[in-house]
Amino acid sequence: MPLLITVHRRDGASVLHLQGRLVAESVEELRRAWKEAGGAIEIDLSGLAASDEVGIAFLQGLQQAGVVLRNSNPYFAALLQQVP
Repeated sequence: MPLLITVHRRDGASVLHLQGRLVAESVEELRRAWKEAGGAIEIDLSGLAASDEVGIAFLQGLQQAGVVLRNSNPYFAALLQQVP
């Protein structure tokens, strides 16, 4: 399943809901959605089925830039806490 990104507003923040696979080929799509959303951003990971190292590294960079990552399953949460 390719990456599907839906964007909506909640409590003054843009929420990017990810569904599918975040792999190297789809990181640019997420980067564009993040830049277009602007302002306060949250990323909902509840629909994320898989990710490669490039996708995890990009999410870690977003997190370091102040983006809030929500609804991660325990596996992705552990990967996101690893030092790149």
